[in-house]
Amino acid sequence: MTRRARVALPAVILAALGLACAAHQRYVPKGRPVPYQGFFATFPSGLRLVVYEVPQVDRFAVTVSYGSGSAADPAGKDGLAHLAEHLAFRAAPPWAQGARIWDGLLEAGFRFNAETSPDSTDFWAAGKPANLRTALALEASRMRDPLVGVTDDDFAVERDVVLAEYRERFENDPVGAQLAWLRTEAFGDHPYGRTGAGTPESLRAITLADVRAWAKAEYVPRNAIVVVIAPRSTREVTELVLDTFGPLTGDGEATRVQPVARSAPPVPPPPDDEIAPASRTAPVRQPVVWVAWRVPGDAAGEEPKAQFAAAAIDAAFSVKLVQAFGGNASEVVERFDAFYEGFGGAGLVVFRAELARAGDAGKVIDLVKSAAFEVRAEDELRDPAVTRLPYAIGNRLRANVAVSTRDRLLVKGYLAMESIDGSQVARFLRATGQPDFLAGWQRLVAGQLHGVPTDYLNEHLRREQAVALVVLPDRDAPARALGDLASVRGERRDDSEDPSVGPAPGPEEALAVARPPNLAAAERRVLANGLAVVVARRGNLPVAQVDLVVRTRAEGTPEIPPGLPALALGSNQAYFAEHDLERIGADAETRRTGEALHRVARGTSANLDVLLQSTAEWARDQTPRWFDGAHEAFTRRLARLEKDVDFAAARALAAALFPGHPYGASPSADVIGRLASGDASRWLSEEIRPERARLVVVSDQDPSPELWAAIEGHFGGWARGGRDRIPPPPPPVPAARRVLLLDRPGATQAVVLAAFRAPPRAERDEAATEAVRWLLRTRLNQKIRIEEGVSYGVAVSLLDHERGAALLARAAVDRDATVLALRTILGAVERLGAAPLQPAEAARARWQVARAYGSAFDTVDATAAALVTEATYDLPPDHWDRQPAEIAALSPERIQKAAAALALGREVILVVGDAAALRPQLEKAGYAVEAAR
Repeated sequence: MTRRARVALPAVILAALGLACAAHQRYVPKGRPVPYQGFFATFPSGLRLVVYEVPQVDRFAVTVSYGSGSAADPAGKDGLAHLAEHLAFRAAPPWAQGARIWDGLLEAGFRFNAETSPDSTDFWAAGKPANLRTALALEASRMRDPLVGVTDDDFAVERDVVLAEYRERFENDPVGAQLAWLRTEAFGDHPYGRTGAGTPESLRAITLADVRAWAKAEYVPRNAIVVVIAPRSTREVTELVLDTFGPLTGDGEATRVQPVARSAPPVPPPPDDEIAPASRTAPVRQPVVWVAWRVPGDAAGEEPKAQFAAAAIDAAFSVKLVQAFGGNASEVVERFDAFYEGFGGAGLVVFRAELARAGDAGKVIDLVKSAAFEVRAEDELRDPAVTRLPYAIGNRLRANVAVSTRDRLLVKGYLAMESIDGSQVARFLRATGQPDFLAGWQRLVAGQLHGVPTDYLNEHLRREQAVALVVLPDRDAPARALGDLASVRGERRDDSEDPSVGPAPGPEEALAVARPPNLAAAERRVLANGLAVVVARRGNLPVAQVDLVVRTRAEGTPEIPPGLPALALGSNQAYFAEHDLERIGADAETRRTGEALHRVARGTSANLDVLLQSTAEWARDQTPRWFDGAHEAFTRRLARLEKDVDFAAARALAAALFPGHPYGASPSADVIGRLASGDASRWLSEEIRPERARLVVVSDQDPSPELWAAIEGHFGGWARGGRDRIPPPPPPVPAARRVLLLDRPGATQAVVLAAFRAPPRAERDEAATEAVRWLLRTRLNQKIRIEEGVSYGVAVSLLDHERGAALLARAAVDRDATVLALRTILGAVERLGAAPLQPAEAARARWQVARAYGSAFDTVDATAAALVTEATYDLPPDHWDRQPAEIAALSPERIQKAAAALALGREVILVVGDAAALRPQLEKAGYAVEAAR
């Protein structure tokens, strides 16, 4: 396609392309075509541009994807690409007068991030359409000189940040470490077998000169794809790109540079003979088995087949497990799942299972390999044990999984459009040469899964091609695995001032950005049985979500002991309701808090009736039919969790934060072990009733008489009759500050969590509290991450209950920086509550809160979440529509008042790490330390 060639890309066709499905009598086409305009060009510099004009969304997304990632790291310097990505945010262009790219993105109020994969490095930013030029200009500046203004100290700090990220993955997220080990087993010395984050040794070997050379060679136009998704015309967007990127496009040059067409490194051939499982230790709660098969990667254009293979193995394994162990299956495998992980040149079909006993690892691995063999087999097995199961292994299973996988992936196309994910577009272009992901993905899925991909399965899922990894629990594993991770930096600075940024817009601009979402206009009715219903239309993409919120009595009382709701729900697996959703590519999940039960089902609006029916069937059928198995599994799992550090940390925090209150209670194996089927049955029958519930329906459909008739037809027969719901009294605030220390022997990091009691949602100034959150997060990250480099980042969140809440500040930091982090957190909260902010600071906070609010209702899922929050906390219907005015009127005094309401001096501080090293530090700093139990 020539430069500036304008092409109207075809509409997204998400119907099944006329494919019949005898196995699915209730099959419904996924939806209607969605019109859009697209543009693709390759500029003379080799830079490629993909533009999607999507008028149905009120935001833009800019993604700049460079076709180089961790697979191209030089030998001995693993982590170089990842470190370059981090440092690119510290670039300080001369025109910015000392401000960094990071500061510019923050000042504009964008949501932004970056990711380094084996084959690419992607930078993205999202915001309101009026600010598209700013995002493009910032990315163009980054491309011109990715590390301009980066100093030796910047490099040292950010290398420590990457090192902290490595620690956090190994110590606090063992799943990430295990997956990295599995890749090593599957790919060996191949670049895909190396960890993209690097190792402590390889990170120390990297110099600033190395990173500069990498960025200069890789962050160049001929290696880049720019993806812009916005509601503005493709011509207008293209002209903006030409204007902001200027010479980077090579516009006007007589010659044309070809884009980089990098071939993925060749993957070694699969083994001829079966390989014995590898074994590792990690800080896991229980033994974990991993099994993987190498399959073709993105470049082969066969991802739908790989997704089918993972889904088929998952389904076949469930049958094999029951065949082998019958009713004792849960005593062997407690959880399992399968998924596909793809890279450019190769991918993995991965199976993972959590086991009850390490001694069963060999049996489970053999069952997984056997399941893969059955998936490849073309003849139906006639084993009598199988005929009683919902799925039979063989042709029937394969046909059902092919259709359900196809439908699920077709739905993914709609969700990709709604989330405007530019990284998927760039990945698809590199893999297939096609710029139109939205239409191309649908064709790819429908073409590859019109039947069972037998040839693909026979070629790639052979028993001898599988690699297996067994991970065994070991509390001391992190210290041995990580070794000496001391920082190489010199003295740390004490300056903790906020970064300098320009003046923020005023109240009028904030009000214009944080526009009311118009949720008060959603139609609301109450059915005769007491069920409250809210129906809202959002956008014009055929996506639907059905949420059912049931407000339950608080657990943690003698009548409702902690853990009873989870046990009761776990004993009532309504298979038929789930099965209907699987058959149309939809999904559902049940979430539970201490005072509410939340059931959510997602799919396309063409199948909205099935989503409603499935939800209604789940609500009406509350019988603990699987109580004995669920009771035994839950009791066994709790007994294991009670020895787990993370579980102990959550339990200790809750008990100290809400002393003597149901909110502070946690389940125990002893209490759960004494419960009977009647307890579960009583809770289900008394709590899950329509008069306590609210149904939320959000889709692209108007709340028509036909839709209301369908809701009445599905939910009108749901009988009322539960017990009255009485909320618990407000929980007492801790009498004084408590510092709890939980031992994780040998840990090189400390997790520092400070929890400040806050007013409940219905009583607090929500806009001012969000401003406090933003200010704390900004100040803490500036000091702990950007200046000190002792943490990957600080998270500030809210823990909400109906009658009590808390603000949580959490950071995983170098062990030696524990006191620094704690003092920084406490000092930041104290300063915010001690005096009103300077007007400029308050204006920046107001602007950031307004910008975030303006993007908070962009999708069906986000809109449904807001309506669910309204139901959970009994907020008035106009709550969300009133917030923009509240945000625009934010003052320094309101922000100070919200910070002062955080009960400073009576907070709960939880520190998790090596107690032998941490206790002396904390006590020397004057903190009275208690051992957490």
